[in-house]
Parts: sequence; structure tokens; C-alpha cells
Amino acid sequence: MRAKLSRKPVIECLLLGLLLLLLIPIEVTCAKSAFETIGEINSGVCWSVCIAGNSLTLILAVYWRFAAALVVILTGLCIIPDQFSLMVRLYQVQAEAARIVAFVYETERTTGQFPGTLSKYTYDNPEMTEFIQSYQCGQ
Repeated sequence: MRAKLSRKPVIECLLLGLLLLLLIPIEVTCAKSAFETIGEINSGVCWSVCIAGNSLTLILAVYWRFAAALVVILTGLCIIPDQFSLMVRLYQVQAEAARIVAFVYETERTTGQFPGTLSKYTYDNPEMTEFIQSYQCGQ
């Protein structure tokens, strides 16, 4: 008599594999961007969490798929949200800095000299003023 094979382990493996395929590339991207957003030493911590969490996930996947899924989700929650918000802010600061450079060169083109300060510059994104620390025209 033929034994009935359960599809549950197969479905669990497929779902865990899908979760890993989704989260690991995002985690690695966030760990790579950590160097630009939080610095060299802290990015090392981010890489360590990414590598340790995903290594533990792969080990647990052999015996306890639910625990492995939980570990990969917790690893992602440790890395992804914070790094994502920092990457968005970095992009916004870079865009504002590019607009400031355009303003400075436009002022130089129209008046013949660079502005001494940014007092006449209107920020596109006023929240970025705290990240643009100072500007001085080099004499």
C-alpha cells in the first residue's frame, strides 16, 4: 500500500525559500548602504547582524522551519526599517545639496560673484536645513 505523502513540509520549504529570496537581498542592500548612512564601524555591526542572522536561519531551516522564518524576519526587522529611512533621508539631502550648488552657480552667473551665504536660498525641502550645516564663499 502506498503511503500518503504530506505536502506540508514541501509548502513550508517553498514559503521559507521565498521569504529568504525576498528578504536576504534587501538586507544585503541595506547593509551595503549602512557605510554611507551610519559610518564604517556601525556598518560592520549591520553586516554582522545580517550574516549571523541569515547563517542561523540556514542552520535552523534544516530542522525547524518556523524558527528559521522567525529569525529571518527578526533579522530583517533589525536592519531594513532603519536603513530604509536613512537611505531616503540621504537621497533627500543629496537632492537638496544639488539644488544648492545649482543656486550658487546661478547666482554667480547672474551677479558675477558667488553668494556669501545661503540666506537668499529657499529650501525645496525645509526639513533638510538641519543637515546642510554651513556655506561660506571662499575668498
